Amino acid sequence: MSPTAGTKSGDEFVRSLYKSLSSCAEHHEDDVIERIHIGTPIEDAIVMAAKKNRVVVVTGNPGDGKTHLIRKMGSEFPKKITVNKDANEVDDEDLTKSIDDAFTSKKPMILAINEGILLDICEKAKKRNLWPQAIIDAILRPYVYGDESAIEHERITVLDLNLRNNLSQPIVEQALARIISVADGSAGSPLHNNLQRLKDHVVRERIIRLLDAVAASGFHATMRDLLAFLAYLICGGEEESNGRRPKPYYVNAFNGGIGPLFDRLREFDPLLMPHPFLDYKIFMGEEEPGEWNYVPPDEMVKRGDMALFRERKRRAYFEHKEGDKILRQERGEVDRHFKKLRETDRSPENVAVGLLNRFFDSKDTQNDNLVIWVGHQFSAKPARYVASRQTINASEFEVKIPSLPAHLKETFTDHYPDHVILKHKQMPIGGGLVIDRRFLEMLLAGDRMSGLGSRNPEAYTKVAAFYDRLAKVCTNQQNIVQIMRLDNLNKMKIGISVATREYFIPGA
Repeated sequence: MSPTAGTKSGDEFVRSLYKSLSSCAEHHEDDVIERIHIGTPIEDAIVMAAKKNRVVVVTGNPGDGKTHLIRKMGSEFPKKITVNKDANEVDDEDLTKSIDDAFTSKKPMILAINEGILLDICEKAKKRNLWPQAIIDAILRPYVYGDESAIEHERITVLDLNLRNNLSQPIVEQALARIISVADGSAGSPLHNNLQRLKDHVVRERIIRLLDAVAASGFHATMRDLLAFLAYLICGGEEESNGRRPKPYYVNAFNGGIGPLFDRLREFDPLLMPHPFLDYKIFMGEEEPGEWNYVPPDEMVKRGDMALFRERKRRAYFEHKEGDKILRQERGEVDRHFKKLRETDRSPENVAVGLLNRFFDSKDTQNDNLVIWVGHQFSAKPARYVASRQTINASEFEVKIPSLPAHLKETFTDHYPDHVILKHKQMPIGGGLVIDRRFLEMLLAGDRMSGLGSRNPEAYTKVAAFYDRLAKVCTNQQNIVQIMRLDNLNKMKIGISVATREYFIPGA
């Protein structure tokens, strides 16, 4: 039997990690904190900043592990330091005063606080204090672009756990090892089979690769999300108690779990990624035993059984010798384009231009010139017509890929940016168009030929505002105006004679 975690048995504790409240640090005893703690470079950053007498703000979203970190590291802090493990519970005025006192007296202070609450406090206090704007900038503008540089504030250190990649290889490896060590791995445990499979180095490697692919798609998982997922792999949720053996881990990975990380993982389900030759062999049961890294002694193989195929296809990703090729398949337009936008050697500017042209006209496949469509409307109804007398060559644009400033790179290793910015070369970075995964979904969603209103109104508004900003830096207007009816994509061209101040039909 492995040691118990707190007052629960190992298996009970692992099951409890799937329940959101049970994985909050405030509800764990100190010995449990020790058992599930995942070490990251952020710990050294907190201690170093505190020893320099800075105000250290550890922020993020619920479940990111703020309170857990500070509880775990309490003995490492300087003796004369103010520590607030949960500033969310402190009155706004009292918290503002305590930060201001530490800031002006140059005394060290550490506090953990949710990002939304912190920003609200800073907005209220920024007119009469010096430190709030530094915190706001660190949270809302954490990135640098290109050759930009950022200087760390001499008195304030903001460590936003939204920037920590909790699905990186070092963190996932530690988390898996911790959970496996806590659980009861004896032969009599209902969790024995899943625990044994997760100890296999190939299975662990493919779990790591799967979670890395999720992180690369722009998704941020909290530490609580990660622990809940790994626990669910093993136990399948709280309902699998009472001595019943849970479903295999490869089924639990893509089926049944509730939460944002589970939702994103379902997009990576091997069942959605065809691999014709492997699929045929698995479906017909014609693979050789040596093709699998592990063959269960009680495995059933039946030709042409669709339900069995589905289960074995999921297992193949983790345990078949060619399973790692499944994840390399193209998963969909959104992820394919998002990947291209972040690859500087793939002409991301042309990719972005093609996406914007396609948003207005599904028949438009050109990506060398951006057509600046302008629509006018006098009601909340979608515009029916757009017009254009400007095009801009893709070579006049640049795609800026964000990166963390130097003072944060060592703290938040393996960080994946969740967006890029498309801008004209003569335009400031703030005037560019932010393209993230959600915005890509809006650009690509819907059938353009389905009629009026098929374009996402939020995306339409963002693109129109970007085009307005572009018009101010571009002067290459043509005398021929294109007019397009959006519901059927019919186009016509109208000429403008400057000499006679008349419209004319070109070629007529």
